[in-house]
Amino acid sequence: MNLDKNSSGNFYYEDYYVKEGEGLVRYESATITGFLASANGNLDNNTTYSYVFDNILSYKNQFGKHSVEATAVATRDSRKYEDINSTANDFGANGNTLLGMWGLHTGTIQHVLLNADLRRNIGYLGRLNYSYNDKYYFTSSFRRDGASVFGAYTKWANFGAAGLAWKISGEEFMKSIKPLNNLKLKLSWGQNGNQGIGPYATLSKVASGSSGGYRYEFADAQGKINYGLVQTTLGNYGLGWEKTESWNTGFESSWLENRLFVDVDAYFSKTTDQIFTRQIPVMTGFKTITTSLGQVNNTGVELTVRSVNIQTKDLTWNTSVTYWKNNNKLVKLYGEDKDGDGKEDDDIATSLFIGKSLGAIYGFKQDGIVQTDDTEYIALTQAAPGAPKYVDTDNVSGITAADRTILGYTKENFRLNMINNVSYKNFEFYILISGIFGGNGYYMQSNTPAYMTSGTGRFNDNMTYKPYWTAENPSNVYPSATFSGDSRFLGLQSRGFVRIQDISLSYTFKEHWVKAANINSLKVFFAAKNVATFTNWNGGDPETGATYLSDTFPVVSTFSLGANISF
Repeated sequence: MNLDKNSSGNFYYEDYYVKEGEGLVRYESATITGFLASANGNLDNNTTYSYVFDNILSYKNQFGKHSVEATAVATRDSRKYEDINSTANDFGANGNTLLGMWGLHTGTIQHVLLNADLRRNIGYLGRLNYSYNDKYYFTSSFRRDGASVFGAYTKWANFGAAGLAWKISGEEFMKSIKPLNNLKLKLSWGQNGNQGIGPYATLSKVASGSSGGYRYEFADAQGKINYGLVQTTLGNYGLGWEKTESWNTGFESSWLENRLFVDVDAYFSKTTDQIFTRQIPVMTGFKTITTSLGQVNNTGVELTVRSVNIQTKDLTWNTSVTYWKNNNKLVKLYGEDKDGDGKEDDDIATSLFIGKSLGAIYGFKQDGIVQTDDTEYIALTQAAPGAPKYVDTDNVSGITAADRTILGYTKENFRLNMINNVSYKNFEFYILISGIFGGNGYYMQSNTPAYMTSGTGRFNDNMTYKPYWTAENPSNVYPSATFSGDSRFLGLQSRGFVRIQDISLSYTFKEHWVKAANINSLKVFFAAKNVATFTNWNGGDPETGATYLSDTFPVVSTFSLGANISF
């Protein structure tokens, strides 16, 4: 069980509003008193109550070569949040702000904003593990979960799982393969769920009072304003659990007297009823609705190779390389066929395309920069030399919305990490190099500030140097200095990068004087994080996609020296 109480607030006194200028008259008592009407503050008190109750019953036994383990679980959890935010402004009538935030009740205009939510979950789980002769393994489980955040008829869902494993290296027919020390084959199937929404997301919400913004000027007294009710969101009581069904297979192996380890896992998963925000026609009275997306398939592989490169009395060198790759494909959406072509419609407004990966970038394909001798294109589109040039994909005269196509995807192509550990006597060295890679149109993002000189005023004009297009410098990459955007130009760039993530070097003192000084262990170290990033991305951190002028800081490189001492 847990109880968290937090209180915070702020207050802007009248002297906060003294304007810049010359002369001491700005600080005279009469002048500052005139700002009492601008003084304001707030006091926020919030409380979170939560608890988790787990009831676990386990049974484990071994009968000869048979081993059985069974587990039953019943769980409950709850989280209740309450917030009271008091605000006040205009302390002119009170004449002072001596009490600060503790005098909010003396303000002329006072508001109390209340917020609360409650979410609860219930779960039941049964699991059975069985093994025979430490070679054959079977596991299965079934769980039933309920969540308060869903609609009245969709709160509950069932999830099952089963798995098989075979330690094939223990079979007699494998003994002749001398380089192989261990090989285990694995196959599993399972289901899991995700809630994906917060409390009350399935309900329609209503705003009342001045926050709703619907004023009725007709009243029974002069200057009196009445406010109506307005529905702010469109509910969807049919929202339920996101469900993923997956098949996993692979193997674990060790070779060459346990000097080489190779593990492979491959999977296929099908996710249905994935919750997301869908844009809808504004004539409904709303712009979006929280709904479920039909089906997304994922296939992927994870490969890990670990090696003991050198192993002697004083020197050890280990390397680990991990490769991840995931492909997803949108299989179903809403089941709509509004154009009657016999195929389910794409959702262009949210860049969702049947049969394509999520994160599609949909727009106009660029074909360099308009040059002075592109007379036919200029006459057709009225584009100026130095502006981006676009491809006419539909072969209909002119560049229109019909020429848009999928230009790439925001998701990565694959990930790769490499770790090296080297120890020599009392020295230890560690380095982690990680990378996220694009290619084939993946891991792309719009980055117009990397190409445009104009667009946001003089500040942008004096940003980074770009060899922009001129008649004397007919660049086919950078637009002219006067090009300020045309709602089509994306300036796509790959965010792929390789980063030296972590480096550490340490020395452990094992000399006699350490024990003589009553020190159990003594280690000194040097550590560095985010040492260097190699990328073609122009801007901030390629992993977050930060561009120039995005008000974000670059990845911070940190270097530290320290010691670990225990007595």
